Amino acid sequence: MTCLAVASLLFAILAVASGHTPQQALLRRTSAEAEASEVPPPSETGNQTTTEESDGSHEHVSVTPLRCDLSVLEGKRRLQGDIIIDETCEVPPLESHLAALETVEGSITVRDTVFESNFTVSFPKLREVRGREGQGGNIEVFNNAGLEILSFETLERVNGSVKVGDWT
Repeated sequence: MTCLAVASLLFAILAVASGHTPQQALLRRTSAEAEASEVPPPSETGNQTTTEESDGSHEHVSVTPLRCDLSVLEGKRRLQGDIIIDETCEVPPLESHLAALETVEGSITVRDTVFESNFTVSFPKLREVRGREGQGGNIEVFNNAGLEILSFETLERVNGSVKVGDWT
């Protein structure tokens, strides 16, 4: 990540921490545009337990953990579980999978990715990362050489920590 990208994210995080809602928390890298990608086959999603529920106003899914294939989140507003995008993922997440997500009761981790092209991770409606059972509520983004854009446009609250960087 460039210094400007890290500075932009830190500015947005400080706005959230001080009680302000940022209009847009957006990190940009100066590399080429990320290419569209395909959803990995189910065998690449790791060991998961999934429960989907809908009571009309609170569509949500419970997954422990949700790794690589985020298609189960499409149209869901709430996730009970962690999101992990890492070196085991063969393709980056599609924005449509994360478009409706408003609350994560767990943590978000994007680390050590090895995608063949630059990529974007965008949570356009995410307002809160709160953890569950006194654990989590963290956002950790590190060692992602191809990460072009990281966007939390409506993020208001993170109950845990936010860590962003390029370290090993």
